[in-house]
Amino acid sequence: KPVQHTPAHHSDDFAELVCSNSLRSDELANAAGLLKEELANSCQICHINACTGQMTHPGWDGFWQRYEAWNVSLYNLREITSLTTAIDTVIIVENPSIFRALSQWGKTHGAATIGFVCTAGQLNVCGYVLLDLIEHAGCRMFYAGDFDPEGLCIAQRLKQRYPKLVLWHYQRTEYERCRSQKTIRDSRLSMLAQVTHEGLVPIKERLLIEKKSGYQEQLLEDYCKDLCAWIKQ
Repeated sequence: KPVQHTPAHHSDDFAELVCSNSLRSDELANAAGLLKEELANSCQICHINACTGQMTHPGWDGFWQRYEAWNVSLYNLREITSLTTAIDTVIIVENPSIFRALSQWGKTHGAATIGFVCTAGQLNVCGYVLLDLIEHAGCRMFYAGDFDPEGLCIAQRLKQRYPKLVLWHYQRTEYERCRSQKTIRDSRLSMLAQVTHEGLVPIKERLLIEKKSGYQEQLLEDYCKDLCAWIKQ
């Protein structure tokens, strides 16, 4: 044992079992850091299937067959070559509780051609890689998030990266229905300067006036009505 202890050592005993991953584990310049980043960088999906070469990936297919949600990581995305064409629509939401409710609705009502993604707030690398694959598969993409500065900035960035993406239920009247009593600090409101998309500006203007957040949980019934109409088409 060294005279001067490292962060991994906690006793003065002659020998001590330590894990090498506890040293420099967050550094991307070493293998331990890269592995940690690959596994931690994830997002939730449901009812999305993938291929490896010409074959359906057995792991992805298991969750697909059971219509179960799971956390997909960068490591999982590296193991596939493309998404299957079994679905034609993907719903992307910011809020995990909305994701859970919608994916359960899809399973219960047999929404065979609809998949679901949860970003859980700001998108990470895994989220963008996944959405790139979804776009490449030719799926329609619908995004719904909260009515607050962070939510509108996410919507803006997604719309810029994926021009065909639909901003789902982003009307000013819907913000009014979702508006809470939670006041937004001026430091957060300043983020709205980034929001310039014509579909988001009316909500941005109301946020600057009202200074109140709006939460998408209030629109769950409307989301489900849309899903119901789609599966009947």
